[in-house]
Amino acid sequence: MEETGIYHIVSSGEWLQSICREYLVRDPMRVWDHGENATLKKTRRPEELHPGDMPYIPPVEQKMETCADKARHSFTVKSFTEDFTLMLEEPDGSPMKNMKYRLVLGDYEFLASTDGAGKIEHKKLVLRSGTRGVLEVPDRALRYPIALGALNPGDKTEGQEHNFDNGLSGIRQRLNNLGYDAGSSSGSANEVGLTADDPLYEALAAFQREVMVRDDEKATGELDDETRQAVIDEFGS
Repeated sequence: MEETGIYHIVSSGEWLQSICREYLVRDPMRVWDHGENATLKKTRRPEELHPGDMPYIPPVEQKMETCADKARHSFTVKSFTEDFTLMLEEPDGSPMKNMKYRLVLGDYEFLASTDGAGKIEHKKLVLRSGTRGVLEVPDRALRYPIALGALNPGDKTEGQEHNFDNGLSGIRQRLNNLGYDAGSSSGSANEVGLTADDPLYEALAAFQREVMVRDDEKATGELDDETRQAVIDEFGS
């Protein structure tokens, strides 16, 4: 009987690679490019899924090897690894170069320095769903919590099958990360029933004034298409 795949329900803290690791699928693109995921692929990125998304996971591919009996054979299995890269910048946008840092990612701990471009890079890591950590830069008295896979999409997906909150929680998360007080979000529930005093409105208005250079009349705090894209661009994804 032909083996069938499964639909996986995404939880906060998961991304495509971490999900594939759970199902022993070595190549994430084998999942992402599958025809069953065509609709999801139109509105999502592999590293940025929304809780409740349901990517289709095809069955594990079987591989047969022919070898002689009465002999010892060695087989090598490639591990599921990922690279972690981060760029640090000073407030004026220049690279935070040659800066000592402490990075904790799950069971990993690194004590090192950024390179001349302000880059932090660690390769061939095994990063599982829900990995949490922290980045500390002692010379700048900075400490950043890290939650891999917890960032929701910020793109507008109205009318799509995989809609959920239409990117609202992702915009809120990005604004908070950019230093605006946009209020808290669980990252797992839909954003519904926003009240007039929701801090998201003032955060958007402040962003519109400071980044988009809108005057007070046009800094309404409404999430129009231009503002949405500006938040995504300023954040970097």
